[in-house]
Parts: sequence; structure tokens; C-alpha cells
Amino acid sequence: MAMRAGLSELGELLHAFDEVIAKVPEARERALKAAIQPVETELDRQIVSRLPGKDQHYHVRGWQKVTMGERGGYIRLKPTADEKNRYGYSGRQITGYLEHGHKLARKRGRYRVSNRTVENTATGDQVVPGFLFYSYTKSRAVSAARMAAESVLEELEDTLEDALG
Repeated sequence: MAMRAGLSELGELLHAFDEVIAKVPEARERALKAAIQPVETELDRQIVSRLPGKDQHYHVRGWQKVTMGERGGYIRLKPTADEKNRYGYSGRQITGYLEHGHKLARKRGRYRVSNRTVENTATGDQVVPGFLFYSYTKSRAVSAARMAAESVLEELEDTLEDALG
């Protein structure tokens, strides 16, 4: 008799786990969608605080987008502007140069050595260091993602408690 009671409790527990497992993909998607807005806000904040002109005309911020991965398993930061400006550079290229830095184009005469440029000791080239706004956003986005995940985990916990009665 006691053995059958234990088996029925085990069956209820397994059924409750099945309910929770069925809700996990939807919960993961909700958590990621909840994290998109805080990450976008942080990216905008980093761009404004790190760029020298503070992106007054919203060019760099306007090119950026936080998107969800193809299968809904992650979110990513990416520049979206593919159209080229009058110098032949796309928003993606300019974002890359701003993020990672670039070599100084002395031959064209458009750039001057400033207090921000440094010399690459290996090549002797003058280099403009990157502003790293993506890198700082990624490091600070962890807390936003953690908060979104915790709220979804609490919902899953409530589902499990309700299923167990």
C-alpha cells in the first residue's frame, strides 16, 4: 500500500516537471525580450558618454539595434545601417572603427594627430583607439539579463508549486 502511494506522488511530481519543462522555451523567450530594452538603454548611454561629440545628431545611436537570435537563445548588439555615407563607409564599418579603433589615414590629409592618437609600437603607425561602447554595454548588460531571468524563474517556480498543490 505504501509503495503505491509513493508511486502516485512520484507520478504527480513527474507530471509537474513536464508542465514546467513545456513552459521553458516560452519563458526563455520572454526573459530575452524583457532584457532587450534595458540593453538598448545601456548601449545608448554608453555611446553618449564615450563618444567625443556625444552623438548629438543621433547618427551612431540610430545605426544600432539589439536583436534576438534566430532561434531565440540570445540577444545581440549590431549596427544595422548598410547605406554608405558620402565617403563610402557604411554605418557598420563606422561602428566597427569607433568600437575597435582605426589607423590614422595621413595620406588623405583629412585627419590630424591629436591628443587621442597613439603610436602602434610594432608598426609605427598612428592609431586612434576605440571607444569600446559595445564592450562596456555587454559587461553591464549581464545584470539586466539576470533580473529578467530571475523574474521568469519565479514564474516557473510558481507553476511548479501550483502543479504540486
